[in-house]
Amino acid sequence: MKKIKFRALALLLTAAMALTAIVTGCKGNAKQSEGTKPGIGYPRGTITIIVPFAPGGGVDSFARVVAKYSEKYVGAPMAVVNKDGASGEIGWNEAAKSKPDGYTLAATVSPTTLVQPRLRKEGMSGYQPDDLEPIAVMSRLPSAIFVRKDSQFKTLEDLIAYAKQNPGKLTVTNNGNFGVDHIFTLQLEKELGIKVKRIVYKGGSEALKDVLGGKVDVMIANAMWAVQQADNLRPLAVAADERFKLAPDVPTLKEKGYNVVNYITREISVPKGTPQEVKEHLDKAFGAMAADPAFVEEMNKLGLPVTYMTMNEATKFRSDLEKDIGWIIESFKKGDK
Repeated sequence: MKKIKFRALALLLTAAMALTAIVTGCKGNAKQSEGTKPGIGYPRGTITIIVPFAPGGGVDSFARVVAKYSEKYVGAPMAVVNKDGASGEIGWNEAAKSKPDGYTLAATVSPTTLVQPRLRKEGMSGYQPDDLEPIAVMSRLPSAIFVRKDSQFKTLEDLIAYAKQNPGKLTVTNNGNFGVDHIFTLQLEKELGIKVKRIVYKGGSEALKDVLGGKVDVMIANAMWAVQQADNLRPLAVAADERFKLAPDVPTLKEKGYNVVNYITREISVPKGTPQEVKEHLDKAFGAMAADPAFVEEMNKLGLPVTYMTMNEATKFRSDLEKDIGWIIESFKKGDK
């Protein structure tokens, strides 16, 4: 009887020890599975990234590559939601009003997000630049002038000559009002001494369709199209300090004697008030993502060179840029449309 009791007790003790080991192991695994999560329990579910333009354009393409690598680096899947309209303002308004918990991000672009709020009519509501705080600049690329491959304009000089002989007749695409394309168009008119007719679109994919279809003469857009549409478009010049590394055969406007420089950024931003620890987690995650060769290669294929800036660098970049856009605001307010 004593032997039986002893064996029963031994079995109970063994079972207890095994249970303790299992529980301890589970706790350890749970802690380990958080990976880069800095003990804040974030993220625990799907993250939404709002793209304020139509699918198929540059901002949308950028956001979808980021979303693809989100689970690996941020620690959660990311869903891209397009909220296009009003040159991006509808989507950015929604993002700015979202709960600042790290589960709603916005794909922002500079200088557009800085210019829009300053051009609203008095009494109109909407986001302010500091309502969307930059976490990272992932890409920075110049604007460019494109025509379709079979266009009569073989060079920038051909286009300028035609525009000067036919004031207001040359049609050019612009992705929305008061954005980077609009700013670039004003720069071209001023520096090249021409006048063009702007055709406004909700997104780059719609503009591309009309240019390739012969409905519009010129596509004013960022240089990524030199890569994405290399077989269909002819880039005449880029608005950069030096040649675009993904299309090195395309001359700069500076080389042609025109002091026109215009860049657009691809950024990730969060609503104002997002906890510091969440922002720091995202900052590290996007830094690691930007250093991934596979991510860089995928961005390059889209014509989006990775030009990474940390959260602090992105904040300073936006602050410095805001000081330099006074002339743009004044031009728009005077009605230079």
